[in-house]
Amino acid sequence: MSKLVLTFGEMLFDNLPSGRRPGGGPFNTAAHLAALGTPSGIITAVGTDSSGEALMRIAADHNVQTNYIQTSFLPTGSVTVHLNTKGEATYDIVEPVAWDDIHPPSSLPKVDALAFWMLGVRHTTSQAALKEVLAKADPSTPRFVDLGIRKEYFNASRIDWLLQEATVAKLNEEELKIICDTLSIETSPSVLAKAYNLETVVITLGAEGAYSWRDGKKTTAQSPKVEVVDTVGCGDAFLAGYMHHRLNGDDELSCLEGACLRGAYAATLKGGLP
Repeated sequence: MSKLVLTFGEMLFDNLPSGRRPGGGPFNTAAHLAALGTPSGIITAVGTDSSGEALMRIAADHNVQTNYIQTSFLPTGSVTVHLNTKGEATYDIVEPVAWDDIHPPSSLPKVDALAFWMLGVRHTTSQAALKEVLAKADPSTPRFVDLGIRKEYFNASRIDWLLQEATVAKLNEEELKIICDTLSIETSPSVLAKAYNLETVVITLGAEGAYSWRDGKKTTAQSPKVEVVDTVGCGDAFLAGYMHHRLNGDDELSCLEGACLRGAYAATLKGGLP
């Protein structure tokens, strides 16, 4: 039976050195899920501008369900991406934009998983919308949070709220340290998992692969070696791969290996979409 995943948060255009490309963690992840064969949709907002119209078309082209994409009086989101010599990215994120103005959908289908991002709830309107979405969802629905740190868009209360809502948290080593320091707990996936009753904490290691702490057990996977074009969206592709295998009931090593494979594939592309 096919599984429906809804992502929540930012949908935007990345202005890369190589040109403008669609992106945003929730959109990238939804597109990778659809490409892997897991039906997906996104709860977000775009502006009533040409960029918003373009993103709607691109979402449809990637088989991402568009019926939960709202329109806002604010402009469609955009980010300027700076790449270093290793292809690693830093971001200048415009605000306020349409995805800061997400409202709760009038109704929600039965979903097999929800995924949400810290950046996507930087403003109170979208925070309130996510709270209502989570409240309406079946309590047993797996909830994946991407704790990507973006400059000033995080604080202890926001991290605490998102972790309390999640069953699975994904972050990298640097983010693990920042988050645990912010929460004043030991920098450890097992400590984080215990503190928030998380089923799984997944730590990405870039080109070195990833490991997870799931149900009291550590599992490690290697990433295939590829020629890196840029790292934009690699974490989103990784999360999509992990979610796809997890929802199919695969063992943890298979989930991590599938995630690493998808993340490595994204590193061979310009931008974050499959």
